[in-house]
Amino acid sequence: MALLLLTVLGFLSLRCEKEGYHRLLLVRGPGEGAGQGQSVGSGQGLRPQEVETFSEDEFLLTYEIRRQTAAEAHSYRQPVTLVGTNSCYGQVLGYRMLSGSFFTKASWQAQNREVVLNKAAAFQLFGSFEVTGQLLRMERQNWLVVGVMEDQEADAAFVYAPSSATGGSVGDLLILLDETGVNADYAKNALKQLGIYENNATFIDLAAASAVFKGRFGVALRVSAGLLILLLMRLGVKLLYRRLPVYRALLRDVYLRELLATKGKDILQTALAGLGCLAGLAVLLALGLQILAECLKWQGVIPGGHAWIMGSFGAKLAWLHDYQLWGLVILIILPVILLLIWIQALRFSEGRWPEERFSEEFSPERSN
Repeated sequence: MALLLLTVLGFLSLRCEKEGYHRLLLVRGPGEGAGQGQSVGSGQGLRPQEVETFSEDEFLLTYEIRRQTAAEAHSYRQPVTLVGTNSCYGQVLGYRMLSGSFFTKASWQAQNREVVLNKAAAFQLFGSFEVTGQLLRMERQNWLVVGVMEDQEADAAFVYAPSSATGGSVGDLLILLDETGVNADYAKNALKQLGIYENNATFIDLAAASAVFKGRFGVALRVSAGLLILLLMRLGVKLLYRRLPVYRALLRDVYLRELLATKGKDILQTALAGLGCLAGLAVLLALGLQILAECLKWQGVIPGGHAWIMGSFGAKLAWLHDYQLWGLVILIILPVILLLIWIQALRFSEGRWPEERFSEEFSPERSN
């Protein structure tokens, strides 16, 4: 059971990294509308062109300008969610193309009416995801389907189009961090060029939230190692407790040289047990400090409530939000199970050392 829970924690850590959360920073709008796509910055919204110009000079970031509409294909009309965004949307979120490709930067600049469908929209409108080159009628205009993308909207039909063609103002931002210097602090400082500050927007470090999964797995491994060390230390202490009084009694009747000559191997074993106990204490102290340091990182990483997964990028963030709780529950249950195993191992180890025979062999009466 303990091994299963430890495996689940490891899987959550790997899955979180696979989803790409470890390189994302979310910027949410202020006020009661935060988490629902409210514009960041001054509150009047940013023009897509401003964001594109900034992104070219600084780092990749994307956004969603959503509205509900209807799309028609082959005389079939279907309600869809139209998402105006930029050309790096799929790259930032780590979505996979099923066919075709995402619209390009050149298409965005030319305001081409090109769209990318998610899997649900492709099947609901065309009955297949091999629909590259098909025409879609939406808002009294024809749009060219350039690709089909697998996003995290399993059943809802989403259509992604260049924001230069759909219009609207930019709300929430999702920033792609990297290992070459674009970290959360750098991004926060750079966004001041767009009028976005920590007092008029909410920054949610998804990279730090993602690291919590890996941290929990590390804490679980350290707790497991600590309990194993405690078990070994107990056996060593038990050995010392039984043998040291015997050695003291023997030294009253024989010389140390004689004792070392006759039972040197057993004395060496006892000395190693003592050194092992001291080393175990040092390792336990180091593990305890590492666990404390890791747990302190988790404070304030994930905002309370569900507001931060509503609206823009909500489907992408839902997995991270939901499994934070599951990961915490598993982390709490796992040490309890490990402790029960440890107690059972202690009971099993009782009487396993042949110390009665050792005491008889080394007793002063037998030596005489």
